[in-house]
Amino acid sequence: MMDAERLFKEIQNLPTEVQRALVDRVLRELRASPPHPPAPVAVAENPFLGLLSDEPDLADEILFVARKTRQEGREAFNGSEDAT
Repeated sequence: MMDAERLFKEIQNLPTEVQRALVDRVLRELRASPPHPPAPVAVAENPFLGLLSDEPDLADEILFVARKTRQEGREAFNGSEDAT
């Protein structure tokens, strides 16, 4: 199969009437063909990440801080001596 640029150059060398007939034919074909379904959207493996899916290190740091803060809160609530 020819690449698009080469094909376009060959079409430019055709007489104008032939070019118009070719364009009309392509338009008829496109109108007759069923529409393509929308392309699937990539979904992160873990939907929790959302906007952070391209920043895994930042997501890890946020989760680390959240877990640490949660643990410290539990220890403080339970009266642990190790709470900071």
